[in-house]
Amino acid sequence: MPFYDLQPKELTLRASFYTSYPASTEERKNNIKVASKSLDNVFVDSNSEFSFNDTVGPRTVNRGYKTAKIIFGGQFVDGVGGGVCQVSTTLYNAVLLAGLLISEYHPHSLAVSYVAPSFDAMVNSGSADLKFINNTHNPIIIKSHADDASIKIEIYGEPMLEKYTS
Repeated sequence: MPFYDLQPKELTLRASFYTSYPASTEERKNNIKVASKSLDNVFVDSNSEFSFNDTVGPRTVNRGYKTAKIIFGGQFVDGVGGGVCQVSTTLYNAVLLAGLLISEYHPHSLAVSYVAPSFDAMVNSGSADLKFINNTHNPIIIKSHADDASIKIEIYGEPMLEKYTS
């Protein structure tokens, strides 16, 4: 791994964000946990682009995803992987607070209840992704944990010179 242009610094917590879903169905909670595990301990090198879809992979029954409500065509309908957008939204907000560069983002066609309007990030395999660039001088690490009520995502990397708040 090339180390040119790196300015080694101790890893610190750059940002964290959480959303909650205590009243969600068991299927939706399962999907959030499965997607969250795919993000935990992900390493993003300096100046590299992260793709949610590439990291989390296809949302299929064979990969442990279940049928839950998704937004399709401006309506809530059943679909495999319902709830994964809550994971991408939580990551999106953590990335914003960490001061990283968003390179692809898509809002939902309907308002969601787990974040304020305009702070959601819809993903769909093959058509809509959440991408960001690690525009720092050092690698970052994503930590993600979901239980039956909430998901928390933390971004670790070089210390920030400025602080963003939600």
